[in-house]
Amino acid sequence: MLKRFFSALITILLLATSVYAQKHDDSKSRDLGEVTIKAKRIKYKRKGNPSVDLIRKVILAKKRSSIYTLPYVSYDKYRRLTLAQNEVSDSTATQYKRKQHFTDLARKYAYRCEETGKLILPISFEETISREIYRKSDKTRKSIITARHSESVLDVISSVEAMEAIFKDLFIDVDLFETRAKILRQSFVSPVGGEAAIQFYHYAIHDTTMVDGDKCIRIFFSPSNPRNMGFSGTLSVLADSTYRIKQCHIRVPLQSNINFLEGFDIVQTYDTLSTGQQMCVRNRMIAQLRVFDWMKKMHVEHDVTMSNFKTDSIPDEQFNFLGDSRTEPSAEQHDSTFWHSARPDSISYGQSNLSRFKQELYNKRFFRNLVAIARVVIDNSIPTTFDPMKKSKVDFGPLLSTIGKDDIEGWKLRVGATTTAALHPHLFASGYAKYGFKDQRVKGGATLTWCIKKRKNSINDFPMRNISFSYTNDIHSPFGKYLENNRDNMFLGLSWSSNNTETYFQSYKASIDWELENGLSFRGAFNRESNTPVPLRGEQVNDPYKYSMYRSLDGQPIDHLNTTDLSLLIEYRPGAKWIASKVKRHLTNKNAPIYTIAHTVGIKGFLGGEYNYNFTEITYTKRTWLDAWGVLDARLQAGIQWNQVPFSLLIIPASNLSFIRNKNTFNLMQSMEFLNDRYASAMIRWNLNGKLLNLLPINRKLKWREAFGINMMWGYLSDKNNPDKHFNPGPGPDRTLIEGMNHENVMLMPDFYKNEGEPDEYYWYSPSGFDSAKPYIEVSAGIHNIFRFFSVDYFQRLTYMHNKNISNTNWGIRFRFEVSF
Repeated sequence: MLKRFFSALITILLLATSVYAQKHDDSKSRDLGEVTIKAKRIKYKRKGNPSVDLIRKVILAKKRSSIYTLPYVSYDKYRRLTLAQNEVSDSTATQYKRKQHFTDLARKYAYRCEETGKLILPISFEETISREIYRKSDKTRKSIITARHSESVLDVISSVEAMEAIFKDLFIDVDLFETRAKILRQSFVSPVGGEAAIQFYHYAIHDTTMVDGDKCIRIFFSPSNPRNMGFSGTLSVLADSTYRIKQCHIRVPLQSNINFLEGFDIVQTYDTLSTGQQMCVRNRMIAQLRVFDWMKKMHVEHDVTMSNFKTDSIPDEQFNFLGDSRTEPSAEQHDSTFWHSARPDSISYGQSNLSRFKQELYNKRFFRNLVAIARVVIDNSIPTTFDPMKKSKVDFGPLLSTIGKDDIEGWKLRVGATTTAALHPHLFASGYAKYGFKDQRVKGGATLTWCIKKRKNSINDFPMRNISFSYTNDIHSPFGKYLENNRDNMFLGLSWSSNNTETYFQSYKASIDWELENGLSFRGAFNRESNTPVPLRGEQVNDPYKYSMYRSLDGQPIDHLNTTDLSLLIEYRPGAKWIASKVKRHLTNKNAPIYTIAHTVGIKGFLGGEYNYNFTEITYTKRTWLDAWGVLDARLQAGIQWNQVPFSLLIIPASNLSFIRNKNTFNLMQSMEFLNDRYASAMIRWNLNGKLLNLLPINRKLKWREAFGINMMWGYLSDKNNPDKHFNPGPGPDRTLIEGMNHENVMLMPDFYKNEGEPDEYYWYSPSGFDSAKPYIEVSAGIHNIFRFFSVDYFQRLTYMHNKNISNTNWGIRFRFEVSF
């Protein structure tokens, strides 16, 4: 949430600061503004339009000439990605000595971009060489990376490294031969993407031109609605009977409601192979980004060259590895001599000497101090060293969890620490301690993790192959596992409902995480846990269990609940890509479906476990692109508890009591409002990317985007787990148990909504339960991209409006920090 906001904001601030002296540069040069000449508007027609007829022929030729119609294809691919400070001044500053030093340093390593004509200063540079192979029989594409080289000025900041990885994922090759092109985490209709493209774009034949000695017809295209997410530009088509694309120049219109974008150009050059197929041999992208007007721009340069095409048969063993790509062990061991000869063209002095630039930059006291502050703010932790040339071995944090407040603990203080890969690339340790001033208890935990695969940055690096052992003595909510952030995060203390259903627990856990490169992962865990109930009234009395929410059917309080269980989770995420941070990692490729199945087995009598239970849960998640109508995210889930268990081991819905919107949670459902032993849920969110709001002229400035959602849940509580079904009819405390029925594991359910009454009355609770014909439903409508970092959603509850104590929770406003293009 807030961390993402700081990451985007301060990182670009750092980039600007490296040449901050140029902010006051007294250069008198000015760029000539763009002049637009508007012609009389003519109604566009597709029928009988010669440009549309020509595009149809290009689309037909595209299908015939694709290299993927061949049985086998292989080629070499050189990829270069540069992140840089944009618009570096080439004038000489004289007013201030410090300014002069930074100006000279910037000019020394800056170079002029061919496309924009502006000086840019490299900040991060990466280049790879790979062999791409394709087999038509099963449409398998594989990439074998044979060489890799990367350098960064800000690699000392862990979160910046993660953001650099995000840029690598944002800027991927645009394949015009596909129906849709995905870039900047947006889906664009290809200008030659079939009938969908013809309906989406307007085309116009401009003139004929020569491209590399070939006569071509130049065709202009742009979205029929300028506010829609689409490309604009020109296609140069061979002026012969082949109708093949020779070159294309694509732009993303600035009015297309994409954040931070001030310029985006793609230039692709195509060639015809000896087999007659057509292939893109050069793909160059230039993006200019700016977070705020008062900040310097960023320049992103993505340059790909393809060569050495072959159509020979490829042995099957070359395809026999998991995942889409594989990196050779010696990929990062090549010297400068190798790269000098392997590059298809030369690179600038600044790109080839980033390490020297980094050293000179860190010799400046101002920049050293700025980096030290950034390491604390962006990484949300305090490192053990502020030397900008060294990585911290131990970090203290997270800082956003240092101070917090909740109903049970009151105000609380928390300190934590974790080791990094700089201390040991295989062994990681973390721990924390905290104190609640209301319950006056010290809590904490520690985890020791051994990474079988050597880690470069974090234990969360893909693929995870970790063995962990942990001990925790803390307090938790029954729905806390569903929250995205640490439960001690200060913002989660902003809640719309009190929560008195927490328990103190001690847990001993051993787990193993094993991921494969093809997206298949396994997680196995052994957990021994003891839970002690928190008094429902939040009072410390002489009898600590007088107001315990654990209570047997005969009304007697239960002082603890011990469990021992084994769990296994299997998940398949084909094409998954991860960006790892210190605390967790983020999925960058959300287009692929996610399949998950999990099962937990409780073992009675083993290490003090008091219950046998079996809980099975399956999940399916999918993102669907709806062309100009945005994107639809759906999450379907179902589960069943097979055994008779206490209410705390039943299925507890994913309630969110915070004002901060959390994904995959119900935002108007009280804690433990619905307890069941089988359920099915659906959570759907439709992001229209401003399709409707763009109709308002004011949105050209605001760039707000709308989103709608619906969360539904069906559930059922079987008789064996429903305490109501274990009693003969009669008034509450005077009810008698039904003879011959198994009551061993059933507990009374706490009426946690009640704040007054006698103990027997206080603890008797007949569960609300689900009507089999009526699901729980809440809907939402929201506006996001407010100031580019903020979203507001209105939630309305539609069913079970008369459940206990929910009169004030039929609707609510939720907030969230989120950044997207």
